Amino acid sequence: MASNTMPRCKYGLACRIITPEEEKTAHLPKEQQHWFKFQHPCFWVCKQGHPALGPPGVKCPLHPRFGMHGVPGRGSSCPAVLSEMVVPCTNTDPDHLRCFRHPADDEEVVEVVDESPDELDLAIVTDEAGWTAPELGEVSEEAAAEAKAEAAEAAANGEWEAAVAAYSKALAGMPSALTYAKRAEALFKLGHVSASLADCELAIKLNPDSAKPYKVAAKALTKKGEWTAAYEKVCLGVKIDWDEDSAELLKVLKAKCDRMRKIEEQKAKRAAPAE
Repeated sequence: MASNTMPRCKYGLACRIITPEEEKTAHLPKEQQHWFKFQHPCFWVCKQGHPALGPPGVKCPLHPRFGMHGVPGRGSSCPAVLSEMVVPCTNTDPDHLRCFRHPADDEEVVEVVDESPDELDLAIVTDEAGWTAPELGEVSEEAAAEAKAEAAEAAANGEWEAAVAAYSKALAGMPSALTYAKRAEALFKLGHVSASLADCELAIKLNPDSAKPYKVAAKALTKKGEWTAAYEKVCLGVKIDWDEDSAELLKVLKAKCDRMRKIEEQKAKRAAPAE
């Protein structure tokens, strides 16, 4: 088993002193030799060379996932022909097994993502009732201010229908980003997700520096199953004004977006052989 604490040679299979013979230190104690002090990927030598691999004597990794450099993420990837030519390592010397990494030392962990609906999926609103803002005609600023106070009181008491009605009257007389955002919140509470989102967009147009419409929009988009858009909105809201509930929603949506990305990758891999 290869050591997981031993320093690794940054050059991988490109190291020019990967063996005592190449380093010309076979006469020295092994403790002074490069291969014993720095770990390398194990390899096999293609003695005859190959157009896709390299000239005679080219060092090749024992597993294509390591790449021709022998270090994941560095150097060129392995050509398809390599998998048909690999010569397994038969060296069982303890020093060799400690100082050279083999495919078994870095087994690929294939994560299987559960694709079944989660709580967020089950909470998506698919049959919301429509809502249209009432036509209230001309409303004075005084009446709008009174309606705004009534709306705030109704919202505090959880009387969302009354809050929506009062906020609508306030908006007819004194439209503002915050009032649109508050009506959006009340509409969201009543299950009018699309109308809530529309009010959020109006609020953002009036004041793009207000945090509340972004946060309410994130909740509405979450109910619509638009995870990426919801995540983007809550990120903006939290950036403007942090609060614990929004920060928690951000974490939930980040995890959801990551999960959906993994599911898409999993489906793509599953479909690849059939193409």
